[in-house]
Amino acid sequence: MPRKQMSKSFKSFSWDEDDLNHAIADYRNVMSVRAAAQKHGVPKSTLFEHITGAAKSCKRGPKTMFSEYEEDELTFLLIKRIPCNYIRCKEGRI
Repeated sequence: MPRKQMSKSFKSFSWDEDDLNHAIADYRNVMSVRAAAQKHGVPKSTLFEHITGAAKSCKRGPKTMFSEYEEDELTFLLIKRIPCNYIRCKEGRI
């Protein structure tokens, strides 16, 4: 009998970087990892990884295609060029 394939579902995170930073601060002020994680709604494993230095970044999602500098340059060029009619649709009209 073939196995059913489980579809990958992405969890929606209810915590942000501020919650993580507050949980780390509470841990450093003599609170357990579990208690700090529960208080701020951060997963215990995520908090532990950030405390021990195993986690490199708090940023979630796929890696970006461009660096922050390149994104700023593209944004600047697009905003600068729009009034100059450099961006056109297929028919050649704006």
